[in-house]
Amino acid sequence: MRVLLTGATGFLGSHIAAHLVVRGDDVLAIHRPGTRLDRLQKVIGNHLATAKMSEGYDNLEDILAHFKPDAVIHVAAKSRGGESPSELKEYVDANILFPSRLLQAMKAVNVRALVNAGTSWQWGEDGSYRPFNYYAATKQCFEDILPHYCESGLKCATLRLFDIVGPGDDRNRIIDLLIDAGLRGEALKMSPGEQHMYIVDVRDAARAFVHAVDLVTSVEADAHSVYGLRSHEAINLKDLVDQLQQETGLRIDVEFGGRPYRAREIMRPYDGQPLPPGWQPQITLPQTLRDMVHFRQQALLSA
Repeated sequence: MRVLLTGATGFLGSHIAAHLVVRGDDVLAIHRPGTRLDRLQKVIGNHLATAKMSEGYDNLEDILAHFKPDAVIHVAAKSRGGESPSELKEYVDANILFPSRLLQAMKAVNVRALVNAGTSWQWGEDGSYRPFNYYAATKQCFEDILPHYCESGLKCATLRLFDIVGPGDDRNRIIDLLIDAGLRGEALKMSPGEQHMYIVDVRDAARAFVHAVDLVTSVEADAHSVYGLRSHEAINLKDLVDQLQQETGLRIDVEFGGRPYRAREIMRPYDGQPLPPGWQPQITLPQTLRDMVHFRQQALLSA
């Protein structure tokens, strides 16, 4: 297939790009001016090209018309930061305006298949809409826009992300902080640790997005299907620390209760959405943890 990909320079997006290339798809990764392409260097030119968007996204229709994709995978987003006035504008621009302009361009050139990334943070523990932060609220805003385009023939699958981790992650998420604390012999203050996580290896997550392209381009695809991209079982933070130490031999000095839970902490994410049909996570949590520790060890040695 021919697949246009947003967010390809990020952690998840670069893995999606690599999976698409491996299976022989032609990929166009679109990016903002000034974006670093380091993560894509190994696959650029091997069925993967890049295109630079204009500041106001005015060239999106031309890019789509020239490339003629069979489907679009949209994982680009602003997901981290505070909620200052300037940051709120960045959230709206990245998570609502940009994908809306993308949908408008798709409609104009008759591209009818979209795989979209959502977040489990859109929902409270009981499945009711209760966004954890402004990022989650803007992701829901975009999902609420999708039915308008589905009325015009768009077929869409939204994959709601839970905890996506893996080797090479530079976002300083909790597992990376734990690994670094263990490798450096530093103490780490944490919450009481009873919150649960559904952890998926980024390589499995990338495979899910590629599989979703096949789902959404099939004849029987629904107008908009929503799936949960999660592991079968949740693990709480305390047990995760124990498993990390057991599987890797690290000794991590964790002070549970050394800091409070975040405001409106989600203790167990809502897991009511089905997994994408035909997809199951394949990489076990122990394997992911071992791979992550090995990667961080090599990074420290080469620093």
